[in-house]
Order: sequence, then C-alpha cells, then structure tokens
Amino acid sequence: MRTYKIVKIDWDDSAMHGGWRPESHAREYSPGKCVSGGILVRTKPGSVGVTHSIGESAVCDTIVIPRKAIRSIEVLSTFKVGK
Repeated sequence: MRTYKIVKIDWDDSAMHGGWRPESHAREYSPGKCVSGGILVRTKPGSVGVTHSIGESAVCDTIVIPRKAIRSIEVLSTFKVGK
C-alpha cells in the first residue's frame, strides 16, 4: 500500500496569442496565474507532477510543472492506494 498526497499548486504559465495583433498588444501580455490540483506523483529537483486519477498500476491525465514556475504547493489531504 502506498500513501499519496492531494495538493494544490499555484503557478505561472506562459502567455501567448495567435494571429496578427499590433505590437503594442504583445507588450501588455503577462504570464497567466494558474491553479492545478491533484494527486502528487512526481517530485524531482526541477519539476512536480500531479495526476487526477490513480489506480494500483496506472495514472490518468498528468501535468508536470517546472519548479521555476511554481509559486506555492499546499498539501490538502493524504490517502492510500493498493492492497
């Protein structure tokens, strides 16, 4: 049996806009403020990964976020999976 953490991650994402726009619009873009939540499945020196579903041998829909982009990580809960 393995214990997992449910986390909330506040992080900054890149910003872009497709199509033609005046150059002045590009000067106004700012990184997006994002919030992701899920089951913590990866903690490496350069990144953190969360997934929304987990079974005994597989995960579904995982996002890996660079640590440089993360503003905060909050542990909301823990739970166990497995026999």
